[in-house]
Amino acid sequence: MGLFTPAWNSDNEEKRMEAVKKEIAKDNQKKLHEIVNNAKYDEVRQMAVRGITDQKILGDIAKNTRYGEISLEELLLYSTEVDNEFNKDSNLRREAVKKINNQDILMDIAKNAEKDSARMEAVIKVNDQDVLVDIAKNDEDKWVREEAVMKVTNQDVLVDIAKNDEDEDVRRKAVMKVTNQDVLVDIAKNDEDIWVRWDVTKKITDQGVLVDIAKNDEDDGVRKEAVMQITDQDVLVDMAKNCEYKTVRMYAVEKIIDQDVLVDIVKNDEDIWVRATAVRKITNSDVLLDVSKNDENEDVRSVANDRINNI
Repeated sequence: MGLFTPAWNSDNEEKRMEAVKKEIAKDNQKKLHEIVNNAKYDEVRQMAVRGITDQKILGDIAKNTRYGEISLEELLLYSTEVDNEFNKDSNLRREAVKKINNQDILMDIAKNAEKDSARMEAVIKVNDQDVLVDIAKNDEDKWVREEAVMKVTNQDVLVDIAKNDEDEDVRRKAVMKVTNQDVLVDIAKNDEDIWVRWDVTKKITDQGVLVDIAKNDEDDGVRKEAVMQITDQDVLVDMAKNCEYKTVRMYAVEKIIDQDVLVDIVKNDEDIWVRATAVRKITNSDVLLDVSKNDENEDVRSVANDRINNI
């Protein structure tokens, strides 16, 4: 039976690799395609792909592989060995796409390849905005949509995706490219996902809107990001003294430069961490000495002592 076994399928590694090298040297594209489809050793298939230059053959490899019929759900039931082979095929598809320069073939793969790894790799190289928009809106795989969103330039499309895509990570990618401040404010106030609101808050410039988010968003991380974007000292002072959220007061204190305000907060805020944050910014030794002796909380007194020693 060994007489009928192709050299590139030999159990001898040196022999099988040498056989592939010979086909590459002969530029036998058809034979290299056959090897990719039928070789039982991954390193043989990988080498064969590297020798293929025919764009249509590379497109076929990207769209069709040995484990193309296995769904992700089914794969979870298979052995690690099959899992590894599936990953190898994914790598093979990506390797093939990387060598394709023909835009028509790339667009076909991006739209029609069964496996998301091939579609995603193709999207990276596709230039046609209409195709990218279609993929960004309609591909069933979130990672493929994300990749397409990163290349879409149409603001109306990006706004639509930022507001309406079912996946929060895709919306986040779109948000980072949206430029309309009114749209960003709307998303910051209404998106249900904290990470989307967190990302969009970074891009908002309206100080009043940032104050509203800092005071009213339900997530502490989003509120903090809003405070970090506020530059108006009067606004920060008002928040440091009056906001109901102690963490917001603390974040605001970190940005306050007025020493009299900081002293007032140290003496009057009910929360120990807000007071401790203010203590770390005070430069008056007499005030620090007073706090180190008289604050009701041991941790605050300790922070004041450390501050005295480091001034």
